[in-house]
Amino acid sequence: MVPLVSAALATLTAVTACGAPAGSGDGGKGSGTGPDGIGQPIVMASFYPLQWLAQEIAGPDVKIGSLTPKGAEPHDSELELSQVSALGEADLLVTLGGFQAAVDQAITANPPKETLDVAPLVGLENEDPHFWLDPVKLAALATPIAQALGKADPDGASGYDNRAATVASNLAALDEELATGLAEFKGAALITTHAAFNYFAQRYELDAVSISGVDPEAEPSPARISNAARQIEGLAVKTIYFEDQASPKTAEVLAGKLGLTTSVLSPIENDNSGDYLEAMRTNLEALRTGLVAP
Repeated sequence: MVPLVSAALATLTAVTACGAPAGSGDGGKGSGTGPDGIGQPIVMASFYPLQWLAQEIAGPDVKIGSLTPKGAEPHDSELELSQVSALGEADLLVTLGGFQAAVDQAITANPPKETLDVAPLVGLENEDPHFWLDPVKLAALATPIAQALGKADPDGASGYDNRAATVASNLAALDEELATGLAEFKGAALITTHAAFNYFAQRYELDAVSISGVDPEAEPSPARISNAARQIEGLAVKTIYFEDQASPKTAEVLAGKLGLTTSVLSPIENDNSGDYLEAMRTNLEALRTGLVAP
């Protein structure tokens, strides 16, 4: 990836616009100006969950760009040359340091004016990046993102603060909905092919067991599948979950071996998942159908 970054900086000088004008502090209405007095700030996010949250806080008149191509899996995605070149013109980038090597390298090579790295703010555990599947952890970023937006666009600060409070309230309501919906399943085994649901399981007191690691593209070895089969045989389960953007093959092979069913559970890593809140509610329904209460 380093040669790609170097090539982008050496060959591309034109700046691609990455965002539309931000709204003013009256809920996104009005024109407002950015800190340079010329126009609204250019705001980027490194991948979908951060883009979704920043968009909710920025308001409908702001286009929050994403460094992850539409529909792409963010773990191993690479940047377009134009994105690397344009990154230095961004007034704000919201990112998760350590999650996407291509983004981290691009920031070093061509840094935006301001970068908000949320990794130190969310308390990542065991190098697992999937904090956003815990709505409480995601909600904790609302205020820091609003503050960063307000720094880039002081005229819009009050609007950002108001919308941050709204989205935090919506996420709190989602957390309550999930806790209520999963209350009867506390202690239930959650079997997934992708190790994306540890924070979610911890929040709602499920026992997460994954067949592969945190990278959904990493195929588990036959030995790992055999070990998982032996582990699952001793658990009260009826469903193995695979993610919506990945092959169901591993789940189907294991389910066939154990006489189980398969179902989809979204890690909500890209914009194909749909609105974050609705995607989480869809996950809730899939879990209520597929989990076995202890």
